[in-house]
Amino acid sequence: MVKKFLLTAFVLMSGLALSGQTLEKMNWFNEPSQWNISGNEFSMLVTPKSDYWRISHYGFTVDDAPFYYAEYGGEFEAKVKVSGDYKVRFDQAGMMIRIDHENYIKAGIEYVDGKYNLSTVVTHHTSDWSVIALDKPVDFIWIKAVRRKDAIEVFYSFDDKEYIMMRNAWMEANRPVKIGMMGACPDGNGFNVTFSDFSVKHLPDAVRTEWLENNKLFWTMKIDHVALSVRDLEGAKDFFVKYFQALPSEQYHNTKTDFKSYFLSFDGGARLEIMTRPELHEQNDTRMRTGFIHLSFRVGNHRMVDKLTSQLVSDGYEVISGPRVTGDGYYESQIAGFEGNVIEITE
Repeated sequence: MVKKFLLTAFVLMSGLALSGQTLEKMNWFNEPSQWNISGNEFSMLVTPKSDYWRISHYGFTVDDAPFYYAEYGGEFEAKVKVSGDYKVRFDQAGMMIRIDHENYIKAGIEYVDGKYNLSTVVTHHTSDWSVIALDKPVDFIWIKAVRRKDAIEVFYSFDDKEYIMMRNAWMEANRPVKIGMMGACPDGNGFNVTFSDFSVKHLPDAVRTEWLENNKLFWTMKIDHVALSVRDLEGAKDFFVKYFQALPSEQYHNTKTDFKSYFLSFDGGARLEIMTRPELHEQNDTRMRTGFIHLSFRVGNHRMVDKLTSQLVSDGYEVISGPRVTGDGYYESQIAGFEGNVIEITE
C-alpha cells in the first residue's frame, strides 16, 4: 500500500490544523492503492470500477469507492476545493456526507458524455441524481455544505467567494455524520484527483439557539423606557434636550387619535417617552393625566410578550390593551399592575 506523506517542516510543527480538522488524523472507508498528503492538499488515485449508488434506475447497489472522512455531530459548514483529471463516463469527485450505507449525500464534479457536470446524489435507502451541466471544463470547483436542523444545503463556487446553491436535501437531525472527500470511477481504470483547503466549521445548534432566544425572559430583564405624559410636547422635548442632552427621535403622530410622542435617548442607553393627546384636557381618567404614566419592560420577542401577559392575567391583573402592534410598530401589551400602576410589556 503506497502512503506518501510529503510534509513541510511547518506542517510537522503545526499539525495541519484546518478549522479543527487534521488531515493525517482522518479515516478511510475503502482506502485506495495510492494517496498523498502535502501541506493542505490531499490527493489520490481513485479506485477503478468503484462507485456509490443504491438500487434506483440501474437496479444494483455499490458502496466501494474511496472516502476519506472525519466524524462530526451537530451542525456545521464544510467546504473543499476539488480538481480532477476526469477521463471516462461517470468519473466523479467531491464531498461526501454519510450516516451509513443507506443514507448519504455526495456532491461535486461528474464527467458524463464528454461534459463536466455539477452532480449531487442523495441516498435514503434508494439513490437519486441531479446535475447542472457546465458550458466548459473547469480546472477546479469549490463545494460547500451547510447542515442546519434536518437539512443539508449544498453549494458550488468557482472562486470561493460567490456560492450558488445546487441542492437542498433532507438528512436526519441529531445523528453524527462522516464528512470528507470521495472519488468514484464506475466505468474506467481510475484517475487522479486533488483536494485542498478542506475545512469543517462548527455552527451553533439552530434549535437550541432559537430556544435560548425565546426564553431570554428568565435571565434577561431590563427597564426599556419610562413614559411621561405632558400637555406641551415640544416644550418638554426642548427641556430635556437643553438640560439633559437628550437625543430626540422623529415625532410620531397618530392622525386618528391625535396622539403624539417622542423617544428621548440618553447616554448609557436609557430612554424617556414623552407623549400628549387631546384627552388630557377632557377626561378625569387617571391614565389620561400629566406625570409619569407607565413603566415599560422589554422582554425580547413576540412570544415572551404573549407569555408574560398571559401569566399576569392568570394572576388576576387587568389587561389595558394588547398584545398588539402599535401604530409606530411596537408589539406590546399594557397591564394595570401593582396598585394600578401601568406596566407596558414590549418585545
